[in-house]
Amino acid sequence: MLDIFKLIEKKTSRKNFAYINNNKKFTYYDLSLKIGSIKKVINKNNIKNNRIGILLSQGIDYGAAIVSIPLSKNVGVLLTKKWKTFEILKAIKTSCTNYIISDNNFIEGIKTKVIENFGNLYLLRLYVNIKNKLSKNNDAIIIFSSGTTGSSKGVVLTRKSLSNNVISVSKYLGLNNRDISLIYTPTCYAFSLSQTLTHFYSSATLVPFDKIIFPYEIIKNIIKNKVTGVTGPPASFEFLCDISKKKLNSVRYTQVGGTPFSLELAKKIKKTFPNAKILNVYGCSENSPRVSYFYLKKDNLNHGLNDQGYYCIGKNVKGTNIKIYKKKKSKEGEILIKGKSLMDRYWNNPGLTKKKFLNNYFRTGDIGFFYKKNLFLVGRKDFIINVGNEKVSPEEVENLINNHKNIKSSVIYKKKDKIMGSRVISDIVIKKKITKNTLIGYLKNHISEYKIPKEINFVKQIKKNLYGKIDRKFYEKKYS
Repeated sequence: MLDIFKLIEKKTSRKNFAYINNNKKFTYYDLSLKIGSIKKVINKNNIKNNRIGILLSQGIDYGAAIVSIPLSKNVGVLLTKKWKTFEILKAIKTSCTNYIISDNNFIEGIKTKVIENFGNLYLLRLYVNIKNKLSKNNDAIIIFSSGTTGSSKGVVLTRKSLSNNVISVSKYLGLNNRDISLIYTPTCYAFSLSQTLTHFYSSATLVPFDKIIFPYEIIKNIIKNKVTGVTGPPASFEFLCDISKKKLNSVRYTQVGGTPFSLELAKKIKKTFPNAKILNVYGCSENSPRVSYFYLKKDNLNHGLNDQGYYCIGKNVKGTNIKIYKKKKSKEGEILIKGKSLMDRYWNNPGLTKKKFLNNYFRTGDIGFFYKKNLFLVGRKDFIINVGNEKVSPEEVENLINNHKNIKSSVIYKKKDKIMGSRVISDIVIKKKITKNTLIGYLKNHISEYKIPKEINFVKQIKKNLYGKIDRKFYEKKYS
């Protein structure tokens, strides 16, 4: 297996751009200088088999740190300035991080000391009450994932696992040195980490964009930089397609992930991005992160839809095996994965690591099934609602509600019930006026009675996280 970190370090082209950031252009030669500078400072201070946090803004410094830290035989701990101090501190303690690379000479609320100032960057020593633990030689990155439930977990990705996934994703996307992609979620998240490394590996260009609250600027950016790839959750594409007055002809692929999306959105994407191939992708941080992908057929957008009108998540990326762990006579079960992209372990948590594996397969916690060799996603095992002796998948009901022409979005969650254990509740954002009775009548024609919400609230918006996914932790706590 090729080591993508070594390959990236050797890229020194003065012609190909690694980043276009705020009208500034940085070549792969600039990136190689940054990588060498960070690596030199780490080695000079004799730091090995340790964790080094990255607390930087989107851009060339963050990208260079991701590559240089593993090459210096240390582990990069991915952080973001968007987190609050207590969240950064929690990540530091969880990962036993002793050093930080930052563009500030201090971290508010955390005791530090400047070890070295080099260019615009600082290497800081942390003074936090943690024990020093040695990393393994192949450890590369610790990325924090709580998935959709539970406390934050430090996922240890190795150079081998990341290399396999990066090469596999780059191949199915057909990335090359002419590609230019927006990256607008923090690099500490798996989706953006994958974007960063796949583009470095392919000598492609990244355009960091953190002004997500100004969506018209995203469209301007796509047009100005002749962006070829746009990646994001369905909610982002829904918004971009609704506000764009122009066809975005430069885009050759749109990669949609995070939550299911429908035929209606696919038609919008096809109209707004007429030259783009549309992909539906599925992944998790633990698999570096891509698990599977599905190319929609532009001449037959109905291909790959399930009974609720949502697309399958396709076939495995090269090097990853998928199977369904299910009870007899059931077509659905938990999605299990193993292979070359899989994490090594959860940092300093052997108990959780053991719990999450079954016969060497990782338990994703997602429920799905295979149909005609394609994988379909049903929902999260953790959020299944028990109503008496019956089980309700929130995603199944949400998908059905969202398919109604008068509905924009919805969320299904639970409320405690003395008799049934739980009651199904729904918050709904509407496009056009609809009565609760009309909606219930529509649902009765498609799903069992026990799955229909017993309370329906019409709201202005659904609470979501930075990924554009429903913030299920918020709704889980609402009536707990």
